[in-house]
Amino acid sequence: MSKPRKVPRGNRTSGAKGSRTPSVTLADKIADELRERIIDGTFRAGEHLQQAALAKQMGISSIPFREAIRMLETEGFVEIVPFKGARVRGMAREELVERVHIGFALESCAMDLAQPMLTEADFARAADLADKAYPVRDVKTWFGVTHELLGIIYGAARWPRLYDMILRNRMIAKRYTEILVRRAITDRRWAEHWAAGHFPRLVEMLRKGDLEGAKALHYQRLEEYMAQLAPFMEQGAEQEHRRRRALHHVKAVQKKRGRR
Repeated sequence: MSKPRKVPRGNRTSGAKGSRTPSVTLADKIADELRERIIDGTFRAGEHLQQAALAKQMGISSIPFREAIRMLETEGFVEIVPFKGARVRGMAREELVERVHIGFALESCAMDLAQPMLTEADFARAADLADKAYPVRDVKTWFGVTHELLGIIYGAARWPRLYDMILRNRMIAKRYTEILVRRAITDRRWAEHWAAGHFPRLVEMLRKGDLEGAKALHYQRLEEYMAQLAPFMEQGAEQEHRRRRALHHVKAVQKKRGRR
């Protein structure tokens, strides 16, 4: 397991002279650090997060660490196990399917609200970003480009709470989306069929005012996403089953030896 970075302290200020944006707390920064470690696979599903050791590595006290863990529990990244602490939460295929459909409902609503508000300048910028999304060259760039693109489209709705719900839902599924993004980088033949032209076509449909077509295209893409992920999730579930079975066997052997 790679060593977590020490988390810098302090608040951020920005904007006009004398004004302040809401400060980013130390707990926020710790949550960001842990969240990224879960998404990139450093902390795997089922793994316990050792509070004392991680807090020491990060150079922080246990209080902001516990607060960060509570944030991640709310977001669905970890679960609290009685007497054992925080554990990275896995996601069953059924939950991913549910989240994808919730995401579609939220994003469809955002499209309805945003489309009349989008300007030609917005569409031009969105089209430029859509073209940059493919071919996929590296994970960080792809997520950065798509995040900015969706920010232009859904941000135009001017419903910040709706946009926040969309981002949170996408964030929870990000660790699984990354599996497909990484495959698109290493397997060019497969990448040609992965989400080929999705974003450019979506932007063009929204520009023409074809909301029903845009939503149908988006739903089709989400169904493909679930189908493409299914083998990876089944493999992960099988690995977790073998891990738990092996752990149960070890505990049984230890218990048997203890009786001798």
